[in-house]
Amino acid sequence: MTVPAGIAISEEEFVWFREYFGKTTGIYFEDNKRYFVDRRLEARMQATDHRSCRQYLAFVQSQTSRAELQNLINVMTVNETHFFREDYQLKTMVEQPALMSYFELSTEQRERIGMKDSLVRYAVGIEDTSELVADLTEALRVAEIPV
Repeated sequence: MTVPAGIAISEEEFVWFREYFGKTTGIYFEDNKRYFVDRRLEARMQATDHRSCRQYLAFVQSQTSRAELQNLINVMTVNETHFFREDYQLKTMVEQPALMSYFELSTEQRERIGMKDSLVRYAVGIEDTSELVADLTEALRVAEIPV
């Protein structure tokens, strides 16, 4: 990757980017990550043909598709997961409380407290709510459960 001469990210731009990225993704870069952030920002600026950091960041914010924001997130993160690699680990993300948390109660006892045997509890991470709704709606459609 070669960065065109004259592209430089000022301290003010770095601080603004760090705050924006932190609020948007929950990932906050300390000052000692400045070189890492600068190199990756410069790469995205070059890929999108932007000559200034301000211009590029305005472009990222203006996209309704959020495609460039996703590209930026991808280059700013290593995209590695060091957990949930085994099937049994993933299954803990979806739980049927009647069979797991409330297994010691009879069906009648569970029903008295509002715990139906068909209830499913999901543990989800931080995602766009519209994506979660779409994923769950599709899963219910496939399972032929009316929404």
